[in-house]
Amino acid sequence: MKTASQLTALLLFASLASAQNAARGAEGRSVSASSDAYSIAKFSVIGGEINMLNGLNSEGEIIATVVMLDQSSVGAVMPTMGVFVSRKDAFQDIGRFGGLGMWGAAINNAGQVIGSGETVPRDPAAPPAEGPPSHAFLYDHNRLQDLGTLGGKSSRANAINDSGWIVGQADTANANHHAFLYRNGKMQDLGVLGGLNSEALFVNAAGQIVGIAEASVDPLGGPGSQPPRHAFIYLNGRIQDLGTFGGDNCMPGGINAAGDVVGSADVTREITGNGTFRASTRHAFLYRVGKMTDLGTLGGLNSRANAINDAGQIVGASDVGAVIHRPDSWDLPVQHAFLYTNGKMQDLGAIGGKNSVATAINSSGQIVGYLSPDFSFVNDHAFLCDHGKMQDLNVLIGEKVLAKIGIKVLVSADGINDRGQIYGRAFDVNGLKVAYVLTPAKTSFLTFH
Repeated sequence: MKTASQLTALLLFASLASAQNAARGAEGRSVSASSDAYSIAKFSVIGGEINMLNGLNSEGEIIATVVMLDQSSVGAVMPTMGVFVSRKDAFQDIGRFGGLGMWGAAINNAGQVIGSGETVPRDPAAPPAEGPPSHAFLYDHNRLQDLGTLGGKSSRANAINDSGWIVGQADTANANHHAFLYRNGKMQDLGVLGGLNSEALFVNAAGQIVGIAEASVDPLGGPGSQPPRHAFIYLNGRIQDLGTFGGDNCMPGGINAAGDVVGSADVTREITGNGTFRASTRHAFLYRVGKMTDLGTLGGLNSRANAINDAGQIVGASDVGAVIHRPDSWDLPVQHAFLYTNGKMQDLGAIGGKNSVATAINSSGQIVGYLSPDFSFVNDHAFLCDHGKMQDLNVLIGEKVLAKIGIKVLVSADGINDRGQIYGRAFDVNGLKVAYVLTPAKTSFLTFH
């Protein structure tokens, strides 16, 4: 006779097997419509919902991480995840290693896709924190390749350049995780700064690598606190600390072809002289030829740089000095998107008095991002700022055009390529998250069916 726990385990195994089969058969779909300014293509998955968008390349191909919605017995604890990529007239699942979880990370201009995936089925009796190992992958020419680890359990890939150099993070034999570079079939350990762990986040065409690493082994505060983390750049076989503005932490946001790095760095310490914790103040930075420059703010305490193009134009978001008073919660600082160029930070404003955040900029200086009254995502609107004029993409495309393909609202604009194609997330008429790609009408484009 089987015990209740054994029966529960069997039922969970059965549901996981069913979920795996359903995920393998998941079907991606794309439909399109046109306005005077743009063609819009919507990407969705039957039985799934877009969880994250992971990249847009020069051909207008996107990669998305999708959560399957039919896992009633597993629920939100262990959802089935898949990676989908758009190819010509299809939105296709790239497959799995053997587990239920696949997460996308990036796509390069050659169409190579990277991410990480669970390598074995999940044990339903194991706690969620003790999930199966996941390994970094490369998906190229319809082939899924396991990139392995640095001797430990898991790894994940974060970025890939057009030469196929892949960077990310991998566990070592002593259970720490180190930044890696994968090229020519080999995974190389990039080392650490003064701490035990590191992770590579970006790599440019020249092979310059940017990431984040613990700056010491000592935690900032009491039990449960983490060591300080600094951005690094890997050059000429050496990992170099970018430092801070006197605070504890520094987070990179991107790197351009010239090796200019942007992000945000603390200007105040998280731990005061008497050992108490306080929220640190952070400023956007530019790191160029060994020097870190504080880009300042738009009048508030904090700012962050999210992207830089090859002309050195930087975009991000900054507090402006005002706050939104909320009686049921803490006050919310008002943020505006900015463009930093020629040594000055320019306020891009916010339509309708909302907050705005710039997420990306292309080589022509076109900027995309999102408008938000409360940073809840569900109330956000995507925007485009071109030649200094900010436009809500929902207004630009038009409600009737969006309705033709079942889109209720364009919520975010996550990136823009040098053809002016914009990709982001939207809610469909059923309230599910879908992906979209806008292609300028004056540019030749693929039509999705």
